[in-house]
Amino acid sequence: MRSLLALGLALLAVAGLRADDLVGKTVKVKKDGVQLGRQTGTGLIREGDALSRAKTYTVKTEDDGYIQLVGQTGFLFTQDVEVVAALPKKDDKAKKPDPKDDWTGKKVLPKKPKKDIQFGDWIDGKQEYFPAHNLLNCIVRQDRGGFLRVYDMRREGWVLKEDFLLSEDAPIPDLLG
Repeated sequence: MRSLLALGLALLAVAGLRADDLVGKTVKVKKDGVQLGRQTGTGLIREGDALSRAKTYTVKTEDDGYIQLVGQTGFLFTQDVEVVAALPKKDDKAKKPDPKDDWTGKKVLPKKPKKDIQFGDWIDGKQEYFPAHNLLNCIVRQDRGGFLRVYDMRREGWVLKEDFLLSEDAPIPDLLG
């Protein structure tokens, strides 16, 4: 009986997590070229517009594993997208970090490959993401708590602070050993 009660509570917890859905959240597709489709009884027929990974979209509706995006005709599977954090605006002063944690003016190194780092900015009032050119040994132009504004040798953009480390804190390989 206790195991059934525990199972019931676990299912309620999962259902509760499900209530916090994607509607209204900013997302981007996980890979370029994912096509919108129309729902069928067994899935999607992908015959709509192809979406770009460089752009962000707002989720209009979510129902049973399918989502619809604001301004788009057609549906996607929820697993086709990932939620992106709202980028700070260049002049946003409200999210400054504690001075002892401020990386402004310091050199940073990425913790993962550039293809796995979200690099973007606000363009015409919308968040846009683009491929980074060179994120090695960048200088931080602004630090807004969880985000860094860096220059990739082509343009400035925002990246997640957690994807970088200070160059001065990077491990130095033992080249002589």
